[in-house]
Amino acid sequence: MENKILIILDHGSRSNLAQEDLDNLCANVAEMGNIPCFGAHLEIAKPDLIQTIEQIKHKTKEICVFPLFLAQGRHLSEDVPELIQKAQNTFPNIEISLLEGLRNNPLLIKLIISSIT
Repeated sequence: MENKILIILDHGSRSNLAQEDLDNLCANVAEMGNIPCFGAHLEIAKPDLIQTIEQIKHKTKEICVFPLFLAQGRHLSEDVPELIQKAQNTFPNIEISLLEGLRNNPLLIKLIISSIT
């Protein structure tokens, strides 16, 4: 059984390229971070968070969810926390935590600046 599993939660898109991007991001994070990493979507695409946790629930007792959103809009302030609570209620034997994400992360700021230099 894994110690922790990371789920990257994005908005979701009908675009196959968007799905490939999330899959590639998860693979790279898993490799570089040495942590199992899976993708999930808030809406539009599958799998959603509940479906992803259902697939991995026997592999861990702790899941960290990284919200792949840039700003604290309605999704981050309302929809995602409600979804985390629903997931926690659905899987009471797994500790599910919501990470801070990208909001004003200094590394994101450095990345943006480095892209223009």
